[in-house]
This record gives sequence, C-alpha cells and structure tokens, in this order.
Amino acid sequence: MTSFDATPRKWGNSLGITLPKELVDAQGLTEKSEIHVSVVHKNRKGLRHVFGTLKFDKPTQELLDEIEDDWK
Repeated sequence: MTSFDATPRKWGNSLGITLPKELVDAQGLTEKSEIHVSVVHKNRKGLRHVFGTLKFDKPTQELLDEIEDDWK
C-alpha cells in the first residue's frame, strides 16, 4: 500500500485529487485502472483524542467482572 498527502480541488460540482506521477509509474496505473481510495481527514481527532476522558465510579476490573457475570 502506498500513501501520499493530497489537497482536493474543485472539479465541476465535485472535488478531485491528482495522483503523483511516481505513484502512477510505480503502480502501473492507467486511465482505466480501478483503485481503492481510503480517506483520512488529518484534522479530525480519532479515538486517541477521547481515550482516557471517560471516568467511571467503579474500577475497571470491577466493571469487567460485572460484564463477565452477565455473560454467564
């Protein structure tokens, strides 16, 4: 898998990105190639942002024990 940074630009009523020539050559891409694109917004905060922010009245192990008891 290859990744790169791109800035979307207005393309009609849509947004478009251009693929770097090095990527196109390295992957052997053509106009008819089908590719999979994953979009990850750099300015969005993921789960790491909220990790540790939730506070519980009970210790974690006690909560896990209760969950285990409910499964039985």
